[in-house]
Amino acid sequence: MNQKHPIIDQYENMNSVEISSEWNDQLFKRIKLKEESLQKSNAPIYAIVGVLLLFAVNIFVVFQNVDRFKSNIDKAKFKEIAATFFIQTNSSKF
Repeated sequence: MNQKHPIIDQYENMNSVEISSEWNDQLFKRIKLKEESLQKSNAPIYAIVGVLLLFAVNIFVVFQNVDRFKSNIDKAKFKEIAATFFIQTNSSKF
């Protein structure tokens, strides 16, 4: 049951790597290119746009709730005025 995995054969057949100054320079160039590409990422821009979009939606919802609250107060005032004049407020308009 103890079988040898094919990846082990590939590992054993690999050539050894000799580190030289050229290999080291190439490695540092790749690391530098990778760091530069990460720095040019658009993630901060997307984050700022997302925050601004959420802020705009929240402001819209708040103003909508304020308008609804004001209209409820107006309805209550109209019902109070109607009650003082003995007007029935069972209508759906109130």
